[in-house]
Amino acid sequence: MRQRKMNEKYHVAKRKYILDVIASILGAIFSSGFLLSVLLEEVEEEVFELSEGKFIILIVFFLLALILQLIIYWMILRRHMFSDQDKSFLIEKGLFFKRRANIPYKNIHTISIKRRFVDLLLGLSTIEIDTGTIASFQAEGRLTLDKNYANVLKNYLENKKHDDGLQLPSPYQYDKVDKEKKFAHQMKWYHLMLIGVLKPGFLLAILILTIILFGVGVSMMQLIEEVDIYQNYQYLIYAFFGGILLYLMVSMLYHLIKYYHYQYEIDHGYITYAYGLINKVEFKIPIKRINAVHINQSLLYRVFGFYQLNASILGIGELNDTDQLKSESKSILPFAKLDQVNEVLKDIGFYQDSYDVELKPKQFRYLNFMILPLILLVLVSAIPYFFIKVNLIILVIPIMVHLIVLMTIGLASYLTLKQHLISINRDVLFFQRGAFTVKRTIVNQRKIQMMSYRQSPILLIEKIGNIYIAYKDVQGSILMHNFSYENFMMLKNHFII
Repeated sequence: MRQRKMNEKYHVAKRKYILDVIASILGAIFSSGFLLSVLLEEVEEEVFELSEGKFIILIVFFLLALILQLIIYWMILRRHMFSDQDKSFLIEKGLFFKRRANIPYKNIHTISIKRRFVDLLLGLSTIEIDTGTIASFQAEGRLTLDKNYANVLKNYLENKKHDDGLQLPSPYQYDKVDKEKKFAHQMKWYHLMLIGVLKPGFLLAILILTIILFGVGVSMMQLIEEVDIYQNYQYLIYAFFGGILLYLMVSMLYHLIKYYHYQYEIDHGYITYAYGLINKVEFKIPIKRINAVHINQSLLYRVFGFYQLNASILGIGELNDTDQLKSESKSILPFAKLDQVNEVLKDIGFYQDSYDVELKPKQFRYLNFMILPLILLVLVSAIPYFFIKVNLIILVIPIMVHLIVLMTIGLASYLTLKQHLISINRDVLFFQRGAFTVKRTIVNQRKIQMMSYRQSPILLIEKIGNIYIAYKDVQGSILMHNFSYENFMMLKNHFII
């Protein structure tokens, strides 16, 4: 067997070119369609024709556009390579603008394997390598490989930092690893469907449907003289319950597909979790890289005693190559009871039995959390009634809906006040906020990057302010309202000085 060199370079999977061919065909069709709109001639009113000469031009343009794209995509594919550089992993790509990413093995933060629906059809996987830096939202390394070799490379990258003697396996000759690893914990399929019912969006959907159908809808029907409100009211009821049923079915199916076969494992200082039916993903993250955890409870989660545990992890759920937000999950536990949440928190070092100090808003709390927002809301929402040129008696139902909405907002303001607090312990800060959905965040002391005290003109008069905390994560920040300057100094002295 030929002895390969340490820095021998390998290419990404050639099967990826099938996707490039499809993209080339679509691109050629789109550009030809634009040319067609220019070449068409109007011979009669709204009648267009294309001469034989222009038709030939169109065909030639399509073929040239297709061939040119195929050549460019092939050149890009062949210049996307990777190699071992002893202490680092080198990825090269680019045609006109070449990029070389040299990633030290010791700095590798997150290794994930992702498989879209088209990847499943072609037997491909995309492996992403992230160092956890906040200088870039994207993973530093991204390679599309054969699905079996992707698992081999992932295993190599995980072990190379601990064993310098390992050599990078060739994608043309390698020993397969067990890709169907069994995790210690797996969620039931009906729990995945329940997420779609109990998450905050369900009650919000009911509220929006109520406002649209029984608020705006009834108002519009009463303003139209030809419409009999009593004859059409039953159809609004049918639409209301039909909309709720449709939302439930779509939401449950979506969460079943997204989190399909959700499983996780905590072992040897790492969290590994995987999920997905159409888009399969698997993440392996060092526990020491977790900056904060978020324990969320929607109203229905609270009623039935369930929790969602999310982790603040750089490299997951950020931006992809097209600068669009990924639909990736940072949920270590999307659906769990309190004992399971506490067990995971202990394993990752964020569990706290009690806290040394608890801080709550005290001065002007009812004024700032409830009275001022509600006064402003009532004034703004009452303005349309001054411009309605009909008897308000016929708007009884919309007014009742309006009052229900205001009462709901008032209740939310009260719950926000009661659930707003900060707790301090030796190693972490604990934040609780929210109204119907309670959000609890535990931030590692070492990951806090900045604290600031912010005051608006009203807060200056009241001699209180808002505490802003920034920690290591993309958009990792928390704003806590209406605390005294003494509270802020207590936090500052405890963690910064």
